[in-house]
Amino acid sequence: MEVSTDGEGAPAFGGNPEDRNFFAAARANECVYGVVPDFVRSGGSIPVALTMQDTGRSVVLLPVGRNDDGHHGQNEKIDLNNFICGIKLLAAYVTEFALSAAPLPAPVPQTQARPRKGCARFMSGFKCECGDC
Repeated sequence: MEVSTDGEGAPAFGGNPEDRNFFAAARANECVYGVVPDFVRSGGSIPVALTMQDTGRSVVLLPVGRNDDGHHGQNEKIDLNNFICGIKLLAAYVTEFALSAAPLPAPVPQTQARPRKGCARFMSGFKCECGDC
């Protein structure tokens, strides 16, 4: 068997997890999905993220889809729940980013979830799915 490729993929995207963007995205992720995010390198099919980062800008990729969504395939999909949670995530991220103008606190350890503050404040008109609000 002979395997060939018609090009090279872009390197995986990776940013600075101590950055204000990542801090706001992590807090928004905890609010919407109820878990501390797992910072992974991904986005190789989104080379514009690396291009923007090369200009000195801070770039963060927010989780909206699932691994079984068939990215870029014939049967690519996104579940309605993921679409709605993506809207909530973007709203929570913008709010957290606006609130994070102050200096950053110490990073949250990956083994513990941040105590909830009542994340329904971000989701006016939406039902919070964390169950703690």
